[in-house]
This record gives sequence, C-alpha cells and structure tokens, in this order.
Amino acid sequence: MQPQPKPVVKNLDIYPDPEPLPDSLPSVRKFELDMLPSALSKRAEEAARSIQAPIDFLAVAFVVALSSIVSRFVAIRPKAHDNWTVVPNLWGGGVGRPSTKKSPSFTEAISSLDRLEGKSAQNHESALDAYEQDRIVHEQRIIANKQTIKGLLKNSKDAEADAKKLEDAKSLAEEITKAAPEKPACIRYMSNDPTVAKLGEILADNPSLLVYRDELSGFMAGLERHGEESARAFYLEAWSGNRPFSFDRIGRGTVRVPRTCLSVFGGIQPGPLAKFMRETQRNSRGNDGLLQRFQVMVWPDLPKRFEFIDEPPDKDAWRETTELFENMAQLGGEYKTDEDGDMPYLRFAPDAQVVFSRWLTDHETRLRAEDIPECFEAHLGKYQKLVPAIALILYLAEGGREAVDLDSITKAIAWAKYLESHAKRIYAPLMGADFVSAKTLGNKLKSGALKPEFRVRDVYRNHWANLSTPDEARTAVDILEDYHWIFAHEDFTDQESGGRPTVTYKANPKILEDNK
Repeated sequence: MQPQPKPVVKNLDIYPDPEPLPDSLPSVRKFELDMLPSALSKRAEEAARSIQAPIDFLAVAFVVALSSIVSRFVAIRPKAHDNWTVVPNLWGGGVGRPSTKKSPSFTEAISSLDRLEGKSAQNHESALDAYEQDRIVHEQRIIANKQTIKGLLKNSKDAEADAKKLEDAKSLAEEITKAAPEKPACIRYMSNDPTVAKLGEILADNPSLLVYRDELSGFMAGLERHGEESARAFYLEAWSGNRPFSFDRIGRGTVRVPRTCLSVFGGIQPGPLAKFMRETQRNSRGNDGLLQRFQVMVWPDLPKRFEFIDEPPDKDAWRETTELFENMAQLGGEYKTDEDGDMPYLRFAPDAQVVFSRWLTDHETRLRAEDIPECFEAHLGKYQKLVPAIALILYLAEGGREAVDLDSITKAIAWAKYLESHAKRIYAPLMGADFVSAKTLGNKLKSGALKPEFRVRDVYRNHWANLSTPDEARTAVDILEDYHWIFAHEDFTDQESGGRPTVTYKANPKILEDNK
C-alpha cells in the first residue's frame, strides 16, 4: 500500500496533546559471560563481536546444542533420594527482526554439531563398505553350507555317518546365522526439516537429536495444521525425553523408539511469534504446553552502535569449543545403561542439593501465591526441569563427572532469572500488553500506511501483525483514543432507518505533524 499524504492542519492548538504510549516490551536482563562454560565463553564473546549480534543468541544456541548431546547419555535426579529423573534436553531459540543477525549467530554455535555430523557420516560410509564385504562373505558361507547338505541328502550311503555329517551341517548353519553381520546405524546429531516418521527411524538408532529450524514460524505453523495431531503429540512426548513411542504403519510395520528425546531450536520474528501465541490461545489445543516448552528462548536488545570488525578468529577459542563438543559426544563411554535399561544419572552434591531444594521450594511457593497469568504460570512451572538440566550441562561441560556441584546449580539459577526476564517480554502479547497492537497501529498512522481517517475494518483487513483480527484492531483503536492519538466521529445518517451509527476515526494531526 502506498503511503497516504498527510493533511495540512493550520491550527494545532485546538487538539489535545497525544499522550505517550507505555513501553510495550518489558526490560530484559543482560547475559553474563560467566554463565557459559569456560570452553565456550571466549568463542561466544568473539563471535558476537565479529557478527555484531547480541551474545544472547550464541549463548542459548550453545546450551541447547550441548543439551542435545548430554541427553543421549546421562540424566539428573534433582532430589537426594527420590527417583524423579530429568533428561536434560532443552528447547529454545531467539526472537528478533531480520536484521538482528540471528541466523549467523545460530550457524556459528550449531557448527560444532555440524562437524560431529560430518565426521559421523564419513565413519558410517566406511562402516557400510566393511559391512557389505562381510555380508557377501556371509552369504557365500550360507550357499556353501546348503550345497554340503544337498550333497549329503543326494549321495547318502552310510546312514549313520551321513546323519552325523548332516547334524554337523545343521550346527554350522546355526553358527552362520548367529554370525550374520549387523548393518551399522549412522550416529546422528541434528536434522533440519524431518518428517515425524523419519524422526522415528533416526531415534530408533540414536538416543537423542537436535531439530534445528532457522525459522521456527514454519515449524510451529506446521504443528497447528489439521491432520498433524499425531506429529504434535510426538513432539510433546519428545520434550520429556524418557518415554517410548511406537509408529505403526501399513507397509512399514512397527518402528519402536525406546526413548523419544528431542531438542528443538531456531529463530522467529516478533510479529509471527505474537500472532502464533494469540492464535494458540484461541485454539483448543493451545493449552497442551507446546509453547511453554521453549524455555531457553531470548529476545535481547540490540547493540546501539555498529562496529566494523575484521579480525582473525581466535584459534584457541575455536579449538576449545570443538574439543568440548567432541568430549561430550564421548560421554557414552563413561556412563552405561544399567541391566534394567534405566538411563544413567547424577545427583547434586550435598551443598548444591541444599541450594536447589531451597530454590525449588521458593519457586513453587511463588507460583501458588502470586497472581500470574495462566500461560506464563505454565511456562514457569517447567523451570523445575530447566534448572537441574542446565546445572547438569554446565557441570559436565566443565569436566565434572560425579555429583553436580554448587557452582553449577548457582549458575543454573542465574540462567533461570535471566530467561524469565526474556520470557516476560516474549509473553507480553498474552499478559495484557495490548499496547503492542496500539503501538503498531500508531506507527501505521505515522508512516502513512493507514489513512488519517479510517474505520476499524480498514485496520484488520490489511492483515498487519498484531492487528489482523477485529478484536486486535478494536483494542488498538480504543487505546489510541484513550491516549488522544485518534478521535471518534459517529455518523447518524442511517439511524432513522434503524441502522447503527457509522464510527469513523480521525488521527490527531499532532502525531502526524511530529513525524514530518
């Protein structure tokens, strides 16, 4: 739509001054570098400076990527004696406009998984070649043994001797069958746009996986579509990380996943996120907790100034990051599943246990005592998994292997406070922050995208973000009227015939004048 010309108003004094709209976005905590493992902090700081992006994007991507590896091998039991088990897989992402450098930041952090994926593909190719050779040899042994049996049956003379030879041939056949080479499975760490059926096949051979989507809006929209109920259910199960799942398909048989465990990560823009959140709340499926599972989600402020940085990368920082991910990928050699098939786990050290127990008690008491919007309460309720999961990841990343220490749980609690501040900004459209829609409408008037004289339907028919429904448009109009940005004019021309008065809104010329 072409911008509309602004009207020329000679006497502005007859109009009241428009009042400033309250800030629609809550403030957020800054990320503290010491919240990251030492092997990642230097690389995150350097990459953020080079890309000129908030370090928050790199930090959350690193932590979620690590969670997808750690959750393959070891869990945490956050109570000293209870068998409550937390698998440390996490979901997260970053919110920001297209110019905020989300994608380059994520690519930098996820590249460590890319390298593991590449090495695994090479190893799998070599293993397949060896398997193919063993398979051919095995088939030839079967053929030779069958020929031996056929010869005995055809040229039988000495019944007793032939019976003995036949028994020996049968025993050999059993040994050959038992010695059949097993086709090697490919170790996978990440997938970008898999179908749920393919995810099932991958997870049947891999304990965990990261689903990375550069744009989460497509991922979320896909799970909202009718006919995708089973896919949505699969992802909901996969967040828990410790439940089995079975796919039964005609023609494909049954694929059993012993432990459905996924991490999910990606980026999303503010407009699509707000729209998705509102639509989710209106949808009957919106209470299933899909949105609340994205606990490691941030919406940081951008650096106020841009610097042109052209420096060689720190090789030591690169090496430390690469070695950390490779070491985490080898945890399977240190933690073995027990005879009952239960996942290995760690607990807190005694002093760390005291801190976590106190934090959880205070956290749950607060949720019961404070008047928190239901959607946000559901989000905070999942922090009972978030905090011990991050504590375990940080502990293992620093080289710990026995009991999660005090430093790790202290940093995990700092992560929770940091992430909650970002969650308040993310959930603002669902927590009574109708000023998001009002500010959007005010900007449309200032820019000329909306005529200075309009009706409510002129607003929502444009399908602008935060203004795409009659309710959103009406709310925004009411707020702008209260703050003297616009004025209502009723036309009673049709009232004699029983029609309702037509309401037209006119922009306060002062807001248009201020924007010249």
